[in-house]
Amino acid sequence: ITVGDMASVSADTIVSSTRATTVFTLQVAGPWTAYESAGALPVTFCFTTVDSCAYNTTFDVTILATPSPVIIETFPDSMNSNEQADIDVTFDYAPADLAVGDLALSLFVGETDYPNNLTVVSLTNNVPTCLYRDCSSFTLKLTTPAVNPAGEDSGGTATIVVAFNTSVKYELNTTYSYVATGTPEIDLFRPKRQYTSAAGTDAITAVLSNFPSASCKTDASCAAEATAGGLTVEIDGEDATVTGADSNGALILTILAPLTGYARKVTVL
Repeated sequence: ITVGDMASVSADTIVSSTRATTVFTLQVAGPWTAYESAGALPVTFCFTTVDSCAYNTTFDVTILATPSPVIIETFPDSMNSNEQADIDVTFDYAPADLAVGDLALSLFVGETDYPNNLTVVSLTNNVPTCLYRDCSSFTLKLTTPAVNPAGEDSGGTATIVVAFNTSVKYELNTTYSYVATGTPEIDLFRPKRQYTSAAGTDAITAVLSNFPSASCKTDASCAAEATAGGLTVEIDGEDATVTGADSNGALILTILAPLTGYARKVTVL
């Protein structure tokens, strides 16, 4: 059996053989990159002991190019601007013998480059038995800077660039989001559902941070600031009854839903 331009080899096993049909198995190792442009790898075989290879036949095996490295997942995909976090970046089709020393990392926040801001924790080979790019998978664990390089009060998109300094050069990009320290957030909202008979009597509680401003928590003025600003809560377009109070830097809202008398899925604004 001749595969491509390799020297002839014998079959690994003869599964069955009659005058009509012969079934054999053969395992040969690539790479077959030289045949990617042609799209097919020729395999020629004949019978040495029966007819001294007086006759032979050839069939083609389709050769598919191995995809370029691609990022499968980035986790987590967001973090607070004043926090440090570990990020796992999983990618496939990298060189199977990839090592940490083959990687060069860059971090951009917006359009600004912040070199040397990422720390490699580990590079895990997810398929250690794989010998080629077509089956490889790695997870790169990185530690982000202690704070957003653009400032802890800044949000926006951060881009990680992973370059491979291997025999064939590759470059991968992935992103995560910084949430500015002063960004308003709903930390708690409960209950998530309520009987229609409880509307107007059983309170709904919402806990908000950095609302209506990031500075109000320093002097416990969030409730007063919200009231002065005309705070309203709408449930599916209808005004609810709301009161506010300060607690540990957060704004606590006590909400009574409007009476409707019928069940529905509502949006709270």
